[in-house]
Amino acid sequence: MTRHPLTHAARAATFALTLAVLAACGSQAQEHGSIPAAQVSVAPVLAKKVAHWDEFTGRVAAVETVELRPRVGGYIERVNYEEGQEVKKGQVLFVIDARTYRAELDRAEAELSRARSRAALSESELARARKLADARAISTEELEQRRAATSQAVSDVRAAEAQAAVARLNLEFTQVRAPIDGLAGRAMVTTGNLASPDATVLTTVVSLNPVHVYFEGDEQTYLRYNEMARDGGRPSSRDARNPVRVGLASEEGYPHAGVVDLWTTRWIRAPAPSAPAPCSTTPTACSPRGCSPACS
Repeated sequence: MTRHPLTHAARAATFALTLAVLAACGSQAQEHGSIPAAQVSVAPVLAKKVAHWDEFTGRVAAVETVELRPRVGGYIERVNYEEGQEVKKGQVLFVIDARTYRAELDRAEAELSRARSRAALSESELARARKLADARAISTEELEQRRAATSQAVSDVRAAEAQAAVARLNLEFTQVRAPIDGLAGRAMVTTGNLASPDATVLTTVVSLNPVHVYFEGDEQTYLRYNEMARDGGRPSSRDARNPVRVGLASEEGYPHAGVVDLWTTRWIRAPAPSAPAPCSTTPTACSPRGCSPACS
């Protein structure tokens, strides 16, 4: 076989190229081996008890809301506050025309004075009748009549005093006052309009501090809290004032502290198709939205 010099030259070039590639890989491996190890931050493990919190969306409502109505009827003489103003308990908000009630009080006081005069006369006549009875100058029947007349006169005085007290109250009620501290709303009746007793709503007053926050929980949360109460992990809100945190939409976090002071459920009757009687609403086994199959 004839050997070509070109073939030997090609093989020699291929071998030289392979050695160059191996040498390059070896140098790269040495460079990678010289890279220092990455630094990792470590911290000790901290073990402690944490409280489990649930988040709910609620609505804020006033603790006290009063629809202000007059106790006596009449025409509004003056609105004595600015709408939307904070008012104090006892502050006069509306004034009703009091002339008729003042005249009624004068009449009742005059009747009281007349009754007291009659009672004083009856007591004087009774004292004189007793002396005459001791001297046997009048009969026993006449003495009893004088005694009865005196007793009736005393009763008339009491009735007149009651009428005067009612008239005095009616005159006082012409000044409609705020029953609580809070925020007064829009005046529903303005000056010159007629207000009926115990019927016409003059305005609404709502308290400002503290407030109630009403929220609804889901079934899983309800069952979990019931289980915790049974196991002693957390007292039921029926028996204890469990703490809550409240935050408004414009606030970060929950900066306001509160307690649960009312816990209620709304039960929905869900009888089985073959059993018309509703199942039991035992709180430990049923949910706020209905009874579970565990109910009996």
